[in-house]
Amino acid sequence: MKTLYNNLAVLILVTAALVPVADARPYEDFGMEKVGEGRFSWFGISLYSAGLWTGKVATADGLAEPSALLSLRYEKNIRKEYILKITGEEWSRLSVGSSEQQQGWLQELSGILPDVSKGDSLSSLVTASGSTRFYLDSKPIGLIEDPEFGRAFLAIWLHPETRGSKLRRKLLGEYQGFDSLFQNQQSSLQKEES
Repeated sequence: MKTLYNNLAVLILVTAALVPVADARPYEDFGMEKVGEGRFSWFGISLYSAGLWTGKVATADGLAEPSALLSLRYEKNIRKEYILKITGEEWSRLSVGSSEQQQGWLQELSGILPDVSKGDSLSSLVTASGSTRFYLDSKPIGLIEDPEFGRAFLAIWLHPETRGSKLRRKLLGEYQGFDSLFQNQQSSLQKEES
């Protein structure tokens, strides 16, 4: 029974941020298109919804780079220490990155993530080259340049063994997996360049 409660707590807190993302304007500003969105409920209580967008985002050198954006809207006040704890536990459970990488990523995240309040929208924009930009209510709050971090962060929701498999299916829609998000965009980018 204790394991059930621990698993529920992990699921709630990792994803407690998600209510349907109705404010599509910021993502349209990035030139992104919605891939999917989903709602997570536990015992009939809606805890969150999430939205996943893809598109090509301009880089510093003016090129269009395939990118994915995951946005979470929080329904509860949650301290960043708890978000960091649950994030680390999920990475360990999913075997994402080495122990050293996970600790480094958590340290970087601790300098970026704020405490969140009900109604806050926290988004992560992951580029194919690996940089990850974070936004709170569409305002930039930080950047992590490690090329492996973005995929590790999104794995919490998009990994085949995520705790929220139903949400994962809704977020990914027609895509078969996280890698295909970038592959489809990359192939269309190559066609445009021809």
